[in-house]
Amino acid sequence: MPLRIVAPSQPGRVALSGLEDRVFIVAGGTSGIGRALADVIAASGGRVVVTSRGGERTRRAAEELAQAHGVEALGVAADVTSPRDARDLVRETLQWAGDVHGLANASGYAYDAKILNTPLDRLAMEDAARSFEDVWRVDLLGSVNLTRAILPTLIARGGGSLVYTANTPALVGFKGSPYTSAKAALLGFMRDVANVHGPQGVRANAVAPGNILTPATWDELTPEERDAAALEAPLRRWGTPVEAAGAMAFLLSGMSSFITGQTLVVDGGTVRY
Repeated sequence: MPLRIVAPSQPGRVALSGLEDRVFIVAGGTSGIGRALADVIAASGGRVVVTSRGGERTRRAAEELAQAHGVEALGVAADVTSPRDARDLVRETLQWAGDVHGLANASGYAYDAKILNTPLDRLAMEDAARSFEDVWRVDLLGSVNLTRAILPTLIARGGGSLVYTANTPALVGFKGSPYTSAKAALLGFMRDVANVHGPQGVRANAVAPGNILTPATWDELTPEERDAAALEAPLRRWGTPVEAAGAMAFLLSGMSSFITGQTLVVDGGTVRY
């Protein structure tokens, strides 16, 4: 069977019910899966706040979302590793929209081939410690900061939806210990949030993408690596950002109103459990 290598593409006009007239924050919403999710929310009639560390990038993303989908969008520059930035993000969202119904954290530590491909025993002690600290600060503590900042608002309004971005290595392991361990810890955190705050109407879920072909990933891989990765999945292809974003949008929406504490795998069938 010929390989079906899916190249990076712009998010299409995928729309879901259960998002219209609601307000959502998408951290990491200026590129990759986060940007695709912001497009799905906007195409579904929701109002969206996108954030990343770059002010110009967030402003431009919000303008493009508003123009493409005819909805209101806001760009807020924020560093998710900063508790102050997380609080300010929620405050600015409430000042702008008057309400917020959910948060999706699609931000993550940038791909680092050295961290991913070097076995732990071959890293210097200082490099190993720094790698874990850097990745955990963004992938785990960033989600903790955002969750802590938005929880009082969601509890006060009677509920809302939180969606976290994990990965399949968090479920089955891989070779990049800092990335794997940070995402595995994130899944434990998600389950605790679901358990503790479910009685207050707050739902918490995660998506675990597999080989999702963002432009950054595509540029880092050789043609041989792209082919090998495509063969890993029973569907024999890469996923696209909008396919992962669709799963996140479903978990944000009212269509998943009785789902919490769960991890939805989006990897073409590679991981089955």
